[in-house]
Amino acid sequence: MSLKPKALIATAAVAIAAIAGYSYASPWMTLKNLRDDAMAGKADKMSDYVDFPMLRESLKGQIQGVMMNSLSSPEMKDNPFSGLAMAMAGGLIDSMVGTLASPNGVVNMVQGKDAREEVAVQTAPAPATSDAKSAKAFNGAVNYDGYSRVIVKAKDAQDGDPYIVMKREGLFSWKVVDIQLGAINEQ
Repeated sequence: MSLKPKALIATAAVAIAAIAGYSYASPWMTLKNLRDDAMAGKADKMSDYVDFPMLRESLKGQIQGVMMNSLSSPEMKDNPFSGLAMAMAGGLIDSMVGTLASPNGVVNMVQGKDAREEVAVQTAPAPATSDAKSAKAFNGAVNYDGYSRVIVKAKDAQDGDPYIVMKREGLFSWKVVDIQLGAINEQ
């Protein structure tokens, strides 16, 4: 009879370890799935991996900050057109963020397309010319910043380089909630 409780405890320990391991690895799996679906041009799947309202708010705030710093610089203070530029900036920022922080925008970024072309043309993404399975594997670092937040950077990232922030949704699911533009905010 003493064998049954030991077996039950061992089974429970193995199950808990498996769940913990799967939970720990889940950000990497989310990134892989996001990349694979984006490389295949599946814009409709991007909402599975990205919280677009949070991403738009973050990008909008960052870009507004950069523009406000630029327009309030000493060179622009005496410029009579700076007020006009500030008035037009809101619409420009909304349009740019709306295009970039959209399912098609994320697909195009992952596929390595020039974001400036996407803002100008605003076309639907086409599947990447190479097979999604032959795409390079994610070569970055995923660092936990608490239980429910990870920071994703390129392996060779320097201070001031852009990075991605993901938040946990449930035990195994993650979503991109922020893309920090990095050095652009310091200019």
